[in-house]
Amino acid sequence: MTKPTRRARSRLKQQTSSRRSSRQSIQLWQPIRERLQFLPLLVLAGGFYAGLLWLINTFHPEEVRNFLLPNSFLPFHVLLFIANFFLLTFLTLSRRWGLLLTTVIAWLLFLKLQNFTLDIWAWGSAVLMGVTAYGLRVIWRKSTGYNA
Repeated sequence: MTKPTRRARSRLKQQTSSRRSSRQSIQLWQPIRERLQFLPLLVLAGGFYAGLLWLINTFHPEEVRNFLLPNSFLPFHVLLFIANFFLLTFLTLSRRWGLLLTTVIAWLLFLKLQNFTLDIWAWGSAVLMGVTAYGLRVIWRKSTGYNA
């Protein structure tokens, strides 16, 4: 006749349900707290989008077209770049990804406003931006020590 085996007891203390619920509520509120830290960026983005709206409604495109550089629409690009940077940084909670996405958007818009036919240039730009994004991703992961 064999003896019944006993299950080993855990040395860890059992958590009560109140502790679990409080920890779960803290984890649920964590993304909201992170977004609240980035809230000033959303306000700044709104301000720059308002400035962009004022620029579009006040000036004719021909007045802005050759500002400092020929056929560059520089004030439009600068305001849009800054506003997109702040907005995308708020949405991704990362300055690096906000800057990368903003650069891609600004580059494609610049090509479109320069009347490039977006055939081979579009594919070349997309490949170049993709390679750059992947390279930056690898560099950022190595610098933070994140291996996933």
